[in-house]
Amino acid sequence: MSSPFQKKFCGKSPFKQEDPKEESLLTGTVFEPIPTIKEIKNRFNLGIDQAQDKVDSLKKIDPVVKVVTAPRKKRKSLEHIGEEFFNFPQEKARRRTDGYLDIIPDEDGLMQAQNSFEYGDTSRHYFAGDETSRSIQDKFKSLPYPTRVAMGIAGSNIGGWLHEYKNLKDGNPFLESLEDGTNNFWGSLASLFSRDTSTKILDKTKKYLPDGKVKK
Repeated sequence: MSSPFQKKFCGKSPFKQEDPKEESLLTGTVFEPIPTIKEIKNRFNLGIDQAQDKVDSLKKIDPVVKVVTAPRKKRKSLEHIGEEFFNFPQEKARRRTDGYLDIIPDEDGLMQAQNSFEYGDTSRHYFAGDETSRSIQDKFKSLPYPTRVAMGIAGSNIGGWLHEYKNLKDGNPFLESLEDGTNNFWGSLASLFSRDTSTKILDKTKKYLPDGKVKK
């Protein structure tokens, strides 16, 4: 049975959380914001990844739909700007992870946390590295193939480690961030191949990759 808290915040874009209230340009409806990872972390006394999973479970994301946003009063974070510029690779990665783990919404539209599945955290960071690298390569597809591939892999890992640095500042264990960065790196290399081949690589290697779940 879903809690009122879950039902109140599920089904909204992760990029609507910066403003207290925001009018949707698609429906004309005023939505309450999704709580941030930090708010979830403090409210439920969770670790960073657990808080991320809880936020993920409150969303129903469709990265294919173009996100239309109203003017913002607050400045967007560098991570947010990068996500928009490269056509939302993190959302594509979450969808790939949901499909890989066979996660489907329940009758209330809520989804189980990816980290609750075996290899859930491994696949989440693997696909994040893969999709970010592909998105960077697509953005610079006019460049020679070796150049854009190198930019994709490098950019994916730079972005991944900037994200992990922020997690470390929020109290995430160093070893956990190191494991997440390792899986991100392996996924970025898999972007050299088709998505189907990339998924097969994960199938063959996931038991050797770190699980990203360090006990605190």
